[in-house]
Amino acid sequence: MTYSVKLAVVGDTGVGKSSVSERFARGTFTDYPETTIGAAFLTATSKRPTHKVKFNIWDTAGQERYRALVPMYYRHAHVLLIVYDITNRSSYDSAKRWQREVTGVMGDAPLYVLVGNKTDLSASRQVPEAEGRRLAEKHGAVFAEVSAKTNDGISRLLATIADAVPELDRNAVEASGVTLAQPVTGEGRSWTSCCY
Repeated sequence: MTYSVKLAVVGDTGVGKSSVSERFARGTFTDYPETTIGAAFLTATSKRPTHKVKFNIWDTAGQERYRALVPMYYRHAHVLLIVYDITNRSSYDSAKRWQREVTGVMGDAPLYVLVGNKTDLSASRQVPEAEGRRLAEKHGAVFAEVSAKTNDGISRLLATIADAVPELDRNAVEASGVTLAQPVTGEGRSWTSCCY
């Protein structure tokens, strides 16, 4: 069975959203990525023992001037990554605001994932792992700490998300305005979203 899933990545500028997305999609890291304007689109595939997931990734801009555009990109997402920088307390505080904002628009329909990035800089850590984990648990979100630079935790996170996809509450997703169809394909049934 193959699932086609829209995954949106939100968070403040500089937290490494594009680097996490690039690791998911290409397995690469760029030391000085270009600033995302509006959003960037990438794709990734995860093959699991019982199914395959094709991710359509919308990496959104973190700058305040693009904030009004961001909901346009995460609307109808099946999975929402909220990324913060473990060395930057204000980015973690902003992650809480992102959580409230996105939940206000999307409700409980998507799978929420709270991601603390830059574990390669743990000597400069400002946000304890346990604090991030408690916040994720409070909101029923998946939690992970990763380093897009060293690739630490990225594959495990992608696999965790892919494994959760078949369990997404179809009724909750449809209630959010996402129309999912399940046409029969050569590999079985496939989820597709009506629009992005």
